[in-house]
Amino acid sequence: MDTKKLRQKVLDLAIRGKLVPQDPNDEPASVLLERIREEKERLIKEGKIKRDKKEKENDTFPYKKVPFEVPEGWVWVKLGETCQIKGGKRIPLGKTFSPEKTNHIYIRVTDMKKNTILADELKYIDDDVFEAIKNYTIGKDDLYLTIAGTIGTVGIVPPMFDGMSLTENAVKLTSMSIDKYYLLYCLSSQFIQEQFSSRFHQVAQPKLSIETSLKTLLAIPPLQEQQRIVQKIERCFALIDQVEESKLSLSQFIKQTRSKVLDLAIRGKLVPQDPNDEPASALLGRICNERKTKQTPADISHYPFEIPKNWVWCKMGEIFDFNPKNILNDELLVSFIPMTLISDNFSNKHTCEIRKWEAVKKGFTHFQEGDVGIAKITPCFENRKSIVFQNLKNDFGAGTTELHILRPKNDIVLSGYLLWFVKTDKFVNDGISCFTGAVGQQRVGKNVIKETYFPLPPFTEQKRIVQKIESIFQTLDSIQNNL
Repeated sequence: MDTKKLRQKVLDLAIRGKLVPQDPNDEPASVLLERIREEKERLIKEGKIKRDKKEKENDTFPYKKVPFEVPEGWVWVKLGETCQIKGGKRIPLGKTFSPEKTNHIYIRVTDMKKNTILADELKYIDDDVFEAIKNYTIGKDDLYLTIAGTIGTVGIVPPMFDGMSLTENAVKLTSMSIDKYYLLYCLSSQFIQEQFSSRFHQVAQPKLSIETSLKTLLAIPPLQEQQRIVQKIERCFALIDQVEESKLSLSQFIKQTRSKVLDLAIRGKLVPQDPNDEPASALLGRICNERKTKQTPADISHYPFEIPKNWVWCKMGEIFDFNPKNILNDELLVSFIPMTLISDNFSNKHTCEIRKWEAVKKGFTHFQEGDVGIAKITPCFENRKSIVFQNLKNDFGAGTTELHILRPKNDIVLSGYLLWFVKTDKFVNDGISCFTGAVGQQRVGKNVIKETYFPLPPFTEQKRIVQKIESIFQTLDSIQNNL
């Protein structure tokens, strides 16, 4: 469920008069508008406000061309007919923010988020700076509207910001003659936001001017209906908030479930053992015979946890080839493999742009079908960036220092089982504890991985484990994608 789109749908229904029923006993918005205009004319005559130079007394009301039909009793107006819009002010040239807290907060666009003003990273100004821009403040009864940088963000002003200085990249909507919260939600709608975006000044920094803001069209319902709409929107948004919280909780649960599935898999608790399977000790014996090496003596005190009887502990360096190199003059397909192409999903195929070199210099990693690549640089290693190379047209090499390449024996260790092992919390946390190098370029070394204990199941059980993991993860992916 796309909750962002759902919120916009609620707002769209609201501004079209389809969110709550109309009440014929409500005073029509046209009567409200007439009172607003009479009051405005009175203030102009008394010299308390000035008429916009480009504004005619009755402008073009009633408007002949409107974006969509609204219910009887509603009326189309321009934003400037519902409120006054006044700009903020930049800090005077040569002045700067105070290094310490003062009585004067300078409200920036970066503080204006989530339809409010956040107090996380406030900036302050001294008394002399405030005195120079004291006529450009915002009040707790106003709304703000950003007009540069982030354009079209609108929100309320919490009491703690009453009388504080306002950036020149925002304006305040003040002296509102309609419900403040109805105006807030109306301006947050996609319909109004599209009007804003269509009127940006096409200069180095796009900006929405006060003049164009005043001309923004919106539909006004009777005052009583405005209040009913606001109540309905807030009830709907409260439910959507609950959905978002549930989505977050469920996403966290899914993440924990994935970790638990992998942990059970490497402990021999995900699928049942089959006594007819060739024991893992025989697999390890074949590898040792091929390499003419001896098995690591059993030392139970060093093993991370108990495994089934037909499994065996071994060190990764005993059973995998690490970073196999090309021989001089091999004719191979060669590519650099960036971390952005490394998939988190076993089912995804590795794709990258590759090129053919007639003579590959000695030292390039030589990839083969079924090789497993493990990111070794933080934070890619921490994020479990690893992959099985599949569907390779030919063997190919890569000029990359970002991956450790492990090559399993086809009849000893299944690539898929190795991939899921290196994504487990156990493997990742052990690797993180051994990061070396300068901050920002820390990495887990090849020898650390070689010395890591690897729980080796019978080969046929590895197949069952991989199938079970993929089946469970497919279900979890389906749930995640439908949140």
